[in-house]
Amino acid sequence: MNSLAQRERAKADELTAAGHAMSASGIKQRRQRYQRDGLVGLADGRSAKRMPAFGRVAPAVTEAMQQAIAETAEASSKTIGFVVWRATQILAAREDAADIEVPSQRMLYRLFDKMAIGTHATGSATARRSSAARPAGPLGEVPACAPGEWMQIDSTPLDILVRLDEGIAEKVELTGMVDLATRSLPAAVLRPTTKAADASALLARSVTPELMCPGWSEALRMSRSALPHRRLLGLDERLEHAAARPVIVPDTLSNPKLIRACAGLDGSAPGTAGAAAHTLKLLARRIQHLTDEIEDLTTRIRDVITQHNPQLLGCYGVGPDTAATLLIAAGDNPERLRSEASFAALCGVSPVEASSGKTQRRRLNRGGNRQANSALYTVVLARLRWDTRTRTYVDRRVSEGKTRREALRCLKRYVAREIHRLITFASADPHTHLLAA
Repeated sequence: MNSLAQRERAKADELTAAGHAMSASGIKQRRQRYQRDGLVGLADGRSAKRMPAFGRVAPAVTEAMQQAIAETAEASSKTIGFVVWRATQILAAREDAADIEVPSQRMLYRLFDKMAIGTHATGSATARRSSAARPAGPLGEVPACAPGEWMQIDSTPLDILVRLDEGIAEKVELTGMVDLATRSLPAAVLRPTTKAADASALLARSVTPELMCPGWSEALRMSRSALPHRRLLGLDERLEHAAARPVIVPDTLSNPKLIRACAGLDGSAPGTAGAAAHTLKLLARRIQHLTDEIEDLTTRIRDVITQHNPQLLGCYGVGPDTAATLLIAAGDNPERLRSEASFAALCGVSPVEASSGKTQRRRLNRGGNRQANSALYTVVLARLRWDTRTRTYVDRRVSEGKTRREALRCLKRYVAREIHRLITFASADPHTHLLAA
């Protein structure tokens, strides 16, 4: 009977003869790791070894540098030297400062370059504050072991023009739901602009069989497909009642139909099917309730504006929300706005001189009432979509050398002039009273 040491030497000789140089001590070490950790112990641990993120720098130094960088979020732009100096001050204020080994200036500068990535610590103040206010996203990988366990929803704009129902050519966005386990696409919608309700529509489509969708049985008929159905009937009469999935199914792309169908689902079934049906039912009813509230509030706002300034709602592209925002911005004393230029300055659409040398140009105004500015921008977007004259004007200004943003600024200025006339006309009428600010 051979001892354990003899068997280890025999195995080492066997591996060496096969071309894999191995000593008896190496066999012993692997045997001990296998007894302690199992198969994992036989793997090369060097690839799984985690190195410190910032080298040999003490954790207290990285914490101080991170705090110094975080302090620049709401402050004015600083230099790298100031941030490094601030980090040393934070280290000096610690109780265990005597036990901390402070790296050299060169090492601190390299540490700053590595930790300040994406923070704009010494760059634009606007970008720095926006980056600091952005919530932390989900980092890392999520393991999905079964279909439907983890789903991801994302939207991407398509660089193609699609002719809408109104005959307008416009770009669209594709919103899809991806199953992480199977890498399949359970549902997708194509919209001019992605809305929050599309997430509910994707959820409804992913868990609802196609045969249960409203109008799906009729949509599957051969007569609804893009195939030459009538000519095929002459070849085979059996195709009269044949079924085929159409290339485009307009009846199944309606969110209101899906919401109504989900609101009437029966969630009493046991298991996951009943839970999914009950969840869809709650979501659909909440959407219907919020839609009713929006319609009620819109009606009330329209009635109030009609009572105080009916001409404003007659302006092209002005709805109840934008009209209320503009009236509130004007206040209950619009007589103080002596000219349409003063109203444009109040709304932040007056041009700001930005000429330099031989270049004559004007830039966007970042001041003024931003709510009123947003309302004017909404009016301009509505006119761009529906008014042919507005689109012609933008194309002409772009052909003259202006950017699209500058053309929109000019449009907002013209809309402000028109709105000012309507507001001052209503205030001059003794039987009309404006909204209180």
